[in-house]
Amino acid sequence: MKISNDTSLPPNNLVALHRPPLARQTRIGDRVDELLSQPNARLAVRELPEQELYFAIRELGLQDALELLRLCSPEQTRALIDIDCWQRDTLDVERLKEWFRVITELGHERLAVVVRSLDHELMVTYLQHLVRVYDVTAEEPPEEPEGHFYATPDRFYVVDVLVPGGDGQAIDRFLELLYMADLDLGRRVVMGAKWDLGAETEETAYRFRSARMADLGYVDYYEALKVYAYLDPRSLRLHENTAPPPPHDAREQATIGLFPPELADLLRGGELALSRGLQLLTPAEQDALVRHILVLMNQAMSADRTDPGDADAAQKTMLRCAYYFSLGVEYASRAMPTDKSDTTQTALSLPSEDERAAIALRTISPSRLFRAGYSLTVQLARLAAMLTDGGLTTLDKQADTASLLDARHGETIRLLLPPTPRPCYSRLLDSSSPGPRPFRRLADIARTAAVLEEVGDLSKFLTLGLGLRPEMLVPTLSGKSPALTSIRLTDILGTLVANLLLRRPTALVPLHRADLPALRQAMLGLTGASLGLTPAARSAILHTLRERVGERSLGAEEAAALWTPAVDRFIANTLDLLGESVASLPADLSPEHADAVPSLPGLVLQ
Repeated sequence: MKISNDTSLPPNNLVALHRPPLARQTRIGDRVDELLSQPNARLAVRELPEQELYFAIRELGLQDALELLRLCSPEQTRALIDIDCWQRDTLDVERLKEWFRVITELGHERLAVVVRSLDHELMVTYLQHLVRVYDVTAEEPPEEPEGHFYATPDRFYVVDVLVPGGDGQAIDRFLELLYMADLDLGRRVVMGAKWDLGAETEETAYRFRSARMADLGYVDYYEALKVYAYLDPRSLRLHENTAPPPPHDAREQATIGLFPPELADLLRGGELALSRGLQLLTPAEQDALVRHILVLMNQAMSADRTDPGDADAAQKTMLRCAYYFSLGVEYASRAMPTDKSDTTQTALSLPSEDERAAIALRTISPSRLFRAGYSLTVQLARLAAMLTDGGLTTLDKQADTASLLDARHGETIRLLLPPTPRPCYSRLLDSSSPGPRPFRRLADIARTAAVLEEVGDLSKFLTLGLGLRPEMLVPTLSGKSPALTSIRLTDILGTLVANLLLRRPTALVPLHRADLPALRQAMLGLTGASLGLTPAARSAILHTLRERVGERSLGAEEAAALWTPAVDRFIANTLDLLGESVASLPADLSPEHADAVPSLPGLVLQ
């Protein structure tokens, strides 16, 4: 399969605020102050990527970002308005009103420069929500305004400003300064508002905006989906020379940008393969690579339908994308060299893993690294889907794809499958706290794969080893206690074991409550003093289960393959649960009074 080249980068997307490469990020406000204190602050600001500027302004607030906006180029300001002032295909007039209020504070000349850079259709769409324009050379304005009248300095127009109070005064000030800076520009804007074509004008403004956003990576949804196209991670090769040509910049220091601190620390902190490899690149290489990563992030936001103006959602997407990229780098750096010249090297002469990470960043296309990292999570999702389709994970797939599993196994599977938008890692694999987080390292991939393997082992043990027929589970267990959606694999195995202890066939037959006193005696002994299974009962259960698996297997090797460490743990947990549960029954419980037992963990009751 032919791999397409990386998306070309928009111009003027360099980062120019210098500092040592290993330094940690500080608060955005401090970094902005550092930036503005430089002798070449204007040049430094104008070399910053638009999205970094946007995050800085969102954190600072428009009013507090006044000096930063003063130094932005008109094109940067236009891009910031493109990002922040649209809700999908609709102009956010209130948000744009706030932008113009702040830009007006920068003076009439700066205001005119910004307005000239904006699409005429945008200005028309903006004003038509706020004013009614009357050409006094050709018509009489009404006697009473809907809001208040403002006469343009050239006396050609009377503008009925529809918004009240301070917002209305801000419109007056906006028009006054625009005319002061450029009479012709002021007239064009006012005339455009008078002859506005409504939705057609807004649609044209949106098309222009969409084209510019595509230059930043915010491409059409269907085009953006290509960033998530599956790529076999095994196809990555060090020195494959699919990366863009290296930059020729000879700067001596790496740069910092105005990314959110968490993302900036991730890129510079040295905890991931991506950040460790970055620190071995030249400063110019670092900057070029970060720009490529930023474009990939923007494409991912388009594919995820993330509004770029939603700073919180955008930051989450950017962090997740950085982790995908790092996964690809780590995978490539773990692969040993495969060409003939490299295989002649001794182990001592091979580059370290961090050095191989840097080689991967220099020689492998950023989009290939990103797609390979994401594809590692897709492989897990595919395995999870196979387990839920053919294994014992649920009795009602529509309600829950993993209802039969315990919390750890169940959450792992659920977070890999829809409705989770992208495969996520379960925090339960690291701690007792549930919830999703992005996959960060290959260790996360390996840990999740091991959990899925355990689920497969349990499924094979119960079906191939013990003879459970999945298609018979729902008819057998419907209407029993607990309900179908609450039954776990421990309940199924516990019921099999209970029948075994009652000297019945080892089969999935829900117990009658009248059987509970006899089961208690069989598990705890004649005295019933034990708080769990007696050693004799536990030994008998394990012996019978092993015999059953052996009888259904073609040989000792197949039987051993079905009895894995995960199965050992599962059986031990089930027996512990069943022993504690039955021990909780009253010692003098009689068959006649057992109907009062509502349910019992580890058992399915009739």
